[in-house]
Amino acid sequence: MTIRFILMVNKQGQTRLAQYYEYMSIEERRALEGEIVRKCLARSEQQCSFVEHRNYKIIYRRYASLFFLVGVDGHENELAILELIHCIVETMDRYFGNVCELDIMLHLEKAHFMLDEMVMNGCIVETNKSNVLAPIQLQNTWAIMNQSHVCKKSVYTHEYTMAHDCTRRRVWHHDRFATMDDGHADDDDDDDDDDGEVMMMMMMMMRMRMMMMMVIYANDDGDDDDDEEEEEDSDDERIMMRMTTMMVM
Repeated sequence: MTIRFILMVNKQGQTRLAQYYEYMSIEERRALEGEIVRKCLARSEQQCSFVEHRNYKIIYRRYASLFFLVGVDGHENELAILELIHCIVETMDRYFGNVCELDIMLHLEKAHFMLDEMVMNGCIVETNKSNVLAPIQLQNTWAIMNQSHVCKKSVYTHEYTMAHDCTRRRVWHHDRFATMDDGHADDDDDDDDDDGEVMMMMMMMMRMRMMMMMVIYANDDGDDDDDEEEEEDSDDERIMMRMTTMMVM
């Protein structure tokens, strides 16, 4: 094992990416990162990019606002690690397009994928940028396909749900109207019975009124035997009008 850890920090000393290839507790990592970052950021540009700290050799390089720090064993080639740092930056530039601190923060998992493709168990296994990015691009393609499939499935599910709801509404309205029709049919039968009784009562009342009018007419005939025929005709008309009015009522 030659590479022990890879760090990416900004100018304020905040760690944006940390990849360790040996076990360390969180407290040990925090203390080590603080010591290394303070030591490297305090150095000027005229000083070399190699620093020894504890039993590690730190090789660092600055790109814009990011510092790339790699901790290796004491016998590792420093120039080879500098080339590795440059290869990492070029790979990220090809994927993100002029990589910056924000790209690392928003796509941290992609940066870890790239490091995993290039370094495994502390050993450099791949430096070809196309080979490094191929699995990540394939993963992005699968993610887009799955997303489109999920979108289509959601659309189909929504359409099926709408169709199912429409069918259920139609069945519900049909059952409701059928129930209402049955209820109206029962009400119509009851209404028919009630109407028959009412008609019978009205007929009886009309007959009684007609009998009373006939009695009145008979009395009028007894009282007016000497009247002229014209007056009898007018009385007949008056009685018929009364009977018609009573029948209408």
